[in-house]
Amino acid sequence: MQMSGKHVKILKILIFVLTVGIIFTGILAFLVFNGGGIGGLVDTFNDEIANLNNMHVKTYSGSGISFNYPGSWQRETDHSYEHEEIGSIRIKIDKNDSVDMRFRVEIDLDTGYSNQELLNRERNMSHVSDGYEISNSTLTVDGNTAYEYTMMSVNKLQKTKVVCFAKNGNTYYISFEAPNKDFDKEKPNFNLMLNSFEVQ
Repeated sequence: MQMSGKHVKILKILIFVLTVGIIFTGILAFLVFNGGGIGGLVDTFNDEIANLNNMHVKTYSGSGISFNYPGSWQRETDHSYEHEEIGSIRIKIDKNDSVDMRFRVEIDLDTGYSNQELLNRERNMSHVSDGYEISNSTLTVDGNTAYEYTMMSVNKLQKTKVVCFAKNGNTYYISFEAPNKDFDKEKPNFNLMLNSFEVQ
């Protein structure tokens, strides 16, 4: 028995719908079993919206440095934080005037450290203030080897990543703070700032 053209067309449509359904079910099962679930899809969608909002990039240029930062973040308007005092300069960029999500740069002037001396000092230093160190490594910033360490607050609510290096007789401390629950989500913003950081 031969099928008519109409029946073949209906059969092709059914096979296509079943194939799409199986693929969709497989993706959904993968997400659910890997802890993401529908919430994971929503989080991914929200992250992409946040990335679109941050596509507009601002540039800080002054105090002998420059770096890009997300357009939705704001430079500290209280210039008492951005001044030379006892040989240091501090610049602070906040996300929506947040007190717990910020990017800071501290430049200690004329310290005389070579980059290797600073790296050795930081490796041997105990980075314990209001928390404990959870990781450390080296990376490259503006062509310099930099020391990076991450701190967790005692109550585990806040994470801080600090990157430091020395260049031209000055030391540069670049830090990023965020609530522990938001830290990984905000890493692309930190990376935007860190990867564009240049000593002029």
